[in-house]
Amino acid sequence: MQLHRLCSPPLLLLLLLLLLLPDARRLWVAERSCPEILAWSSADGGGGERWRCDETVDEVCAQIEEQMSILNLLSSDEGTSEEEHLRLSMVQLDVERSKWLLRAFLRTRLHKLESYAMHYSSLAPTRRSQLLSPLEQAYLTKYTSIQHAHFSSSVLDYLPEPLRSLTDGSEDAGVEGEGAANRGSGAKGGMVPRPDMGAPVFIRCGEDCGEVRTEDGESANLSRGSVHILTYGSVRTLVLQGRVELL
Repeated sequence: MQLHRLCSPPLLLLLLLLLLLPDARRLWVAERSCPEILAWSSADGGGGERWRCDETVDEVCAQIEEQMSILNLLSSDEGTSEEEHLRLSMVQLDVERSKWLLRAFLRTRLHKLESYAMHYSSLAPTRRSQLLSPLEQAYLTKYTSIQHAHFSSSVLDYLPEPLRSLTDGSEDAGVEGEGAANRGSGAKGGMVPRPDMGAPVFIRCGEDCGEVRTEDGESANLSRGSVHILTYGSVRTLVLQGRVELL
């Protein structure tokens, strides 16, 4: 009887889903804690970055879709016992939790995309395709188009031609990297809102990362398993390399 319960379809479904939940939760927590949008398909090259979330999202979506089809099939089967229906409801609950995590993760990315739309639209197409999914890129294009049309009809069309640009004084428009990262949001003279790379973040070290110099001149020893609160700009490379985890 115990062997039958361990091998019953509902419990197998639940086990498969639980194997994916930690990865989905890790993506959501990291995206929620990070000031900038984390790379969708791959991080910017040159520094050994390997952060990406498309594979995990695709796996979770495929698993949810497969489990929903199996749940519907078993629920409509007249041979399914009342006890099995109870187990199916437990599996359904965890499926809904997975869907909530996925929606929260995507809503967080959309919030950043809308908050810094002009910044991300000014990036090079190659970099933008690495950061954003195809649907997010299409959304960004439509959003910036509507936003610019609104600004133009409300204010810009009534200003002299030299004053109509929304990017005047932005010295590093379209530039992203350690230099831009350390400048943070609202670079001096810039009109384009950018992610605040000086925002504090909690991190957990997955391996020994050596010492990191903080903005006030002090150093922090990032040993494996240790937890720290540091500015995002000082650990950005380590985050993208997957050596530290955002909490």
